[in-house]
Amino acid sequence: MGTVLQTCTGGDESKRKLEKVEAENEQLRRELIESQDAYRKLQEDRHHKVKEKEKLYKGGMKVTQELMKERSEKQRLADRYNKQFKRLSTTQEENQKLQMENAMLKEKLANEVIAEEDEPDDEPFGGTAISSTTSTRSNTLRQGTLRGATPGVDDEDEEISPRNDIVKIRNWLVYKNLNEKDLTSHLATLLSRRNESHRSKIPEAYVQKYGAQLMDDIGKTVKKGHVFDLIDGLLKTRAEFDAVCIKEMITNRVGKLAAFEVAEILCCRNVEQLQLICHAYKKLHGADLKDKIYKLHPGKTFQAMINHLFTFQRNINETSNKIKIDAKIHGDVEFLMDKNIKWKNADKKLQLINMVMSNPKQYVYGLAQHYFQQSQINLTDFLLDKIGEKSVTGTWARTRVEYCLDPADFYARRIQLKVDDGLFKPHNVKEVNRILLSTFDTELMSIQETFNQLNYGNSKSMIIW
Repeated sequence: MGTVLQTCTGGDESKRKLEKVEAENEQLRRELIESQDAYRKLQEDRHHKVKEKEKLYKGGMKVTQELMKERSEKQRLADRYNKQFKRLSTTQEENQKLQMENAMLKEKLANEVIAEEDEPDDEPFGGTAISSTTSTRSNTLRQGTLRGATPGVDDEDEEISPRNDIVKIRNWLVYKNLNEKDLTSHLATLLSRRNESHRSKIPEAYVQKYGAQLMDDIGKTVKKGHVFDLIDGLLKTRAEFDAVCIKEMITNRVGKLAAFEVAEILCCRNVEQLQLICHAYKKLHGADLKDKIYKLHPGKTFQAMINHLFTFQRNINETSNKIKIDAKIHGDVEFLMDKNIKWKNADKKLQLINMVMSNPKQYVYGLAQHYFQQSQINLTDFLLDKIGEKSVTGTWARTRVEYCLDPADFYARRIQLKVDDGLFKPHNVKEVNRILLSTFDTELMSIQETFNQLNYGNSKSMIIW
């Protein structure tokens, strides 16, 4: 009986153990299935990420290829632009060179008149037109700046020519041996009765006939100084005189100061006159004027303005149609009155500067008038407000506007300011002499009239003052 009970009890124990083992196996099986599911999910996620990476990589490659293609296209366009710009620069340089050669040929042709005078069958120098002009100018000067004539300068019915003038001058210098005062008086009277073209031929004719420099011989009697400089200036063309003055300004002044002074000359000249000054500067000083002016100030706007100012072909397609000119002025005034423009922007500022510096005197005059009518503000005040008082480009633009509005008043006021500041200062004397010489054959008489009419001399005429 005990054996049977023990056997039954052992069977139950084994059964419980078996059930326990089966339960553990079932638990392990579930865990295994869960692990397999997790592993499968992990593999799927990893595969998905790999696909995403491959997709991104392919997209990146595509973007890189597009960027490389765009960069290559930009480089191609840049190379093409550089090639075209180089070709254009070469063409412009050739055009400028041809213009300079043309100016040289014109000057050479004018100078050949002197040699023709030695031939007995040729007509007298200058012909009837120059004689008439000289006579008219002589009468005007007698009524204006000259107080009586110096005896022995011009004989009645005498042929007026550089060849005859140098004989008189040689006679005064050598045979009569005039003193400084008398020689200065004779030269002043003679030269004031000749026009620029005539006077500028006298030094070369003197060298051809006597083998000496005229100013060297004059310098043996007349002391170096302002009077000597006046005589020397009258024997040069206006372009040559401007070139000499600019050279002196650049040499004696530095940076901004030189730029401010040079503006008084270059802002008052048209395209043709600027071209002649460049030619004269190259001839007298062996250097390119544009490069010298360009280096006076490092400002980008200033240098861009100079580049455009010395582009002599800029007005080649300029219209003379008044309707088109008025329409252009109207458009420029609208641009100036646009309240949304930020004038600190370099491009806008340069557009404003070139609007004043690159257009003819009549256009700038019309622009200033129309702007004042629309805004009741002077264009010079507008430039002062938008560009600034100390700006070099702003000073050039204001100088240009002041000159274009009234050249006679512009120079009359300059003379008044210099004399008020004191003629005991050598710089002021030089500046007054420069104005008188540079305007001698053009605006001088109207400057004198304006000076007297506006009472700049405090009830004194310009001559007495």
